[in-house]
Amino acid sequence: TLEMAREGLIGLRQDAPFRAVIIARVLVALATLAAPFYIGFATEQLGLSSDVAVSRLLLMQTLGSVAGALAFSRYGDQRSVQFMAGTLVFAIAQPVLALVASVTGPAPLYAAFLMGGVALGCLGVSFINWVILYATPEQRPVYSGLFNSMSAVGLLVAPLIGGTLVELVSYEAAFAAALLFLAGALAVFLHQGATLRAA
Repeated sequence: TLEMAREGLIGLRQDAPFRAVIIARVLVALATLAAPFYIGFATEQLGLSSDVAVSRLLLMQTLGSVAGALAFSRYGDQRSVQFMAGTLVFAIAQPVLALVASVTGPAPLYAAFLMGGVALGCLGVSFINWVILYATPEQRPVYSGLFNSMSAVGLLVAPLIGGTLVELVSYEAAFAAALLFLAGALAVFLHQGATLRAA
């Protein structure tokens, strides 16, 4: 186990494409800080009833998730880097539309859940797919383990950050933080795009 950890850290330090994808994945994981608070935002701040917020908004998310899964099954193996970057645009749309809803009313929140559902349906599996296809058979166990471990750290920390922001500042602050993390992940893909596509 220690040997695998050492190999993984060496790979993270020396393998630029893998390092870029790890960084992007951790940023996406951190962006989930806003996920638990969209429904609360809809009911407490936008005035939607709990029945409407839970049923209709989650219906939109489910429809988006199905669409995302279908898109991944059709296009995910082809040009995987471009597919992940495109999916990040959908992910970014969710906090952006939530911030718009804070000004205009609840209508944009329906689109936000649809966009978030698309990302939910294919973004995580797209990252895993890239790692599996990129790593050699010898690297695959180490790279997959490190990838999952780093992702888990982001997913564990994200709710703490989100809860703190909502409690001390506002819902909008959590959405803005999620937007920054997702924009950072997209910037990694845009900056390292040529390297990742050549990998």
